Amino acid sequence: MNEKLLIVEDESDIREMLSSILKQEGFRVRAAPGGYEAIEIFKSEPFDAVITDMRMPGIDGLTVMRRLKEIDEDVEVIILTAFAALDNVIEAFRNKGAFDYLTKPLGDINELLIAVSQALESRRLKEENKILIRQLRDSKLDLENRVEARTIELTQANRRLESELLSRKKIESALKQAHDNLEMRVKERTAELLAANEQLQIEIEERRRVEDQILKGKKLLQSVFDGISDPLMMLDASVTVRMLNRAAAEYFGADSQDAVGRRCFTALCGQPAPCDSCPIPKAIKKGAAASYERKGLIAPNRLEQVVIYPLHEESVKGRSAIIRISDITDAKLMERQLMQNEKLVSLGLLVSGISHEINNPNNFISFNIPILRDYLGGMIPILEDHAKRHPDFEIFGMPYDEFRQDLFKLIENIEHGSSRINATVSRLREFSRRRDHSQKQQIDLASVIEKGIALCRSQIEKVTHSFEVKIPDRLPPVYADPEVIEQVTVNLLINAAQALDKAASWIRLEVTVEGRRQDRIIIEVGDNGCGMDESIIEKIFDPFFSTKGTGEGNTGLGLYICQTRLEAIGGRIEVKSRPGIGSTFRVYLSVSR
Repeated sequence: MNEKLLIVEDESDIREMLSSILKQEGFRVRAAPGGYEAIEIFKSEPFDAVITDMRMPGIDGLTVMRRLKEIDEDVEVIILTAFAALDNVIEAFRNKGAFDYLTKPLGDINELLIAVSQALESRRLKEENKILIRQLRDSKLDLENRVEARTIELTQANRRLESELLSRKKIESALKQAHDNLEMRVKERTAELLAANEQLQIEIEERRRVEDQILKGKKLLQSVFDGISDPLMMLDASVTVRMLNRAAAEYFGADSQDAVGRRCFTALCGQPAPCDSCPIPKAIKKGAAASYERKGLIAPNRLEQVVIYPLHEESVKGRSAIIRISDITDAKLMERQLMQNEKLVSLGLLVSGISHEINNPNNFISFNIPILRDYLGGMIPILEDHAKRHPDFEIFGMPYDEFRQDLFKLIENIEHGSSRINATVSRLREFSRRRDHSQKQQIDLASVIEKGIALCRSQIEKVTHSFEVKIPDRLPPVYADPEVIEQVTVNLLINAAQALDKAASWIRLEVTVEGRRQDRIIIEVGDNGCGMDESIIEKIFDPFFSTKGTGEGNTGLGLYICQTRLEAIGGRIEVKSRPGIGSTFRVYLSVSR
């Protein structure tokens, strides 16, 4: 790139900026602070294009352009102007020969670079036109000379022909006979051409009919394509889009007519190069059917299946394939739920048997503990009387007082262990006997939530610095199971309290009403605790999954049961969380039945 540019701008910062940008693009640049300086520079050396401001002290951009055009009529001039000077710009285009104009301030430098490139191209075309015109003029002169010389030759030849005319009369009869023969052959050839023309017309009509059928078939195929709800597209071996259905256009947010004929990564994804590790090009070239799963290209939280159906055409170069994109998120979730249900059925049978086998011996323990305590109550006075009379009395190597405390402590431990066994078995049995039918009724949501808060308020206030509750005074009646709402409220608040890890910790519970018809209620429980990463969020609703270990009677069933029971009454639960920031659980309930 060796083109020379002249910049005429009275504002030094704009002048310097334009010079720097154009030099970085490889142009040779000279700059002038005013019109007179620019004219003097232009007289001293040639330039390929000029960029001039419209309004400048001394003489304005139009005058500068006119003077430069007088020196070099082919130089292209780009006008820089503000919106207020657009009338002058229009005049510059109509009468002065301006090539282009740009408004100040420049919003996009690429507009300047494009305008300069187009101006230089226009300059080059003008110079080429001049060369061509010059060559044409030289060719014309040469042709005229040759015509004149040929005219002289023909005149001389005519004279020779006149002298030979008499001798040629002898062959006139032969020429006449040849002419008659030629006319006969022309008539025959004309008849042949007419017949060929008729045949050509028939073939043209047949071709039109075939083209109409092809067009109808293409429209029918497009209608079939558009009638399929999944995104479909036909790509060739170079991943150029040959056809696109309506669902695919909506999926990619693209115009189907604009996308056809362009490569898919540019037309559909707006990328300059093919997508990394995309298996589609290889599958098309192999001509074999293939499918794979991926995260949603447009919605990453969805799961998609991409199926490649090859179209077996004559040449490898002409191979193409139909690509089908299906959202399989719900199907995968259903598959996962079916597997989970099968596990839960087996688990329920196992839990039921284990509960029976554990409860029998544990009932024996819990039943005999009070009896054992009564027996000891009868023996203790005797032992204490003996210990008073024998101060050094020991049992199992321990002083009597220490033995007495240890004995009752052992009984308390046995009783506590038995209670824990009963509690664990009860929770397992409750889990195995999941209710299939919730007792839905019209409830006062605020009072149910407040009841749940009352059950765990003391535990929350022990660990949190701030506990806020926002419930509107007037909530629409909700058709739900009050036990489910209370259980979910308690579980979410306890989980939030257990996740707190900061001095300035807080928990917020807020109830809002959303929807055009105010038909959806959201219960939101948020905290600023430890938070969770994506790998944990994917598992928190699985049964027996927990981040809190196995202490304090934790079974990992709380959130699973909450989700299951909410779904049973037509609700749902969602979670958003960031490690170190906190978590927010949202419960969605419908006002209508």
